[in-house]
Amino acid sequence: RMFTARLETAGVHISMDGDFDTHEGHPWRHDENMAALDRSVAAFFRDLDARGLSDRVLLATSTEFGRTAEENGSAGLDHGWANNHLLMGPVNTGRCGEHPKLAGVDEQGGGFAPTVGLDSYLATIAEGWFGVSAGEVLEGNPAPLAGVIAG
Repeated sequence: RMFTARLETAGVHISMDGDFDTHEGHPWRHDENMAALDRSVAAFFRDLDARGLSDRVLLATSTEFGRTAEENGSAGLDHGWANNHLLMGPVNTGRCGEHPKLAGVDEQGGGFAPTVGLDSYLATIAEGWFGVSAGEVLEGNPAPLAGVIAG
């Protein structure tokens, strides 16, 4: 849908309709969900590019939980600890955090252990994009991830 109104806004939250709670049928449901996300993000950035706004918009993904590494018997994955979050737009490309470690995953009970805290991810957005001290909006004044937001 095309909007012609010109809005100056700091942030917009959009929920995705896909059901990522894949306790059953994870392999095909996850593929379908990620393909839908890919199509949506590509269309969004094509529209931004056409309007010359790509350098003025940061897209940040989030979710409330990760998935376990081990299948649960229903071709699904249960709720787990670690997760992936994406920042797209005027950012420096790359990955933050360490590659997941397969050793010890079963003993952890929640799957992969996070290597970057959600608080650091949010602090990066607060300070690097909005220019707000993380301590003003997040408990404990977490440190942002250095060099992520292109400056």
